[in-house]
Amino acid sequence: IGIQPDLATYSKLLDIFAAGAHHKRTTIADVGEVFDQLAIDGLEPNTRTMNAMLKVCARLAAHGEACILDGFEMLLLCLDTGITLSPTPIAVRSPSPLAARSPSVTPSVDNIRHAIDMLEGRLVPDTITYNTLVEICSKSALHGSADMRDGLEVLDLMRSQGMRPDIFTFGSLMSLCAVLARDGLASLEDGFRILRLMDDNETPPDVRIFNSLITVCARAASHGGSSLSDGEALLRMMRERGLRADVYSY
Repeated sequence: IGIQPDLATYSKLLDIFAAGAHHKRTTIADVGEVFDQLAIDGLEPNTRTMNAMLKVCARLAAHGEACILDGFEMLLLCLDTGITLSPTPIAVRSPSPLAARSPSVTPSVDNIRHAIDMLEGRLVPDTITYNTLVEICSKSALHGSADMRDGLEVLDLMRSQGMRPDIFTFGSLMSLCAVLARDGLASLEDGFRILRLMDDNETPPDVRIFNSLITVCARAASHGGSSLSDGEALLRMMRERGLRADVYSY
């Protein structure tokens, strides 16, 4: 009918895919096809489009159908627009480049940092971008495909780009810690480390952060990594910070 889709069109399409991913009706290949169609239409992703892609990945990660490696790949694909960091230009890749991703060639955080520097501000990840990456880490951990190092690497990348983490960044980090603590892969000390990072960042923890930390404590206890006294100490710490424990705290 002569109407050309624009970036807003594709961003809304990705929002629909994110909703579909929640019900397992979207795959990682669908996102790859959208990305390729953008290139065919001569469009370059903007920050909104990039974040929408990552949101789909986060929803898929909750079902074990994507992981943080996919998130890194999506981010680099967007940053790669107009730059040949990959030996195969985007325009001649297969219809679903993400579906054929191999962990051995997944870009590292250093690759992403390099791509951001090369773009010189043409496409800038924002706080939502990094928060979604940390969320992907947290969801990936549910299926054993992420650990604390992944979340902390994203945090380091975020800070290196001059972006200040917020309460949502640290909330996802603490959720990641709680998931890993279930299998003894994170400790109460890891949770306290996140609290210290929040203090360094001048981001006051809220009740939800402490509730996640109490979850870490409870799960660590099943592996001999904490005790009832640690839980009581956390409740005292909440009171000292002017926070009121709720039903989830107890």
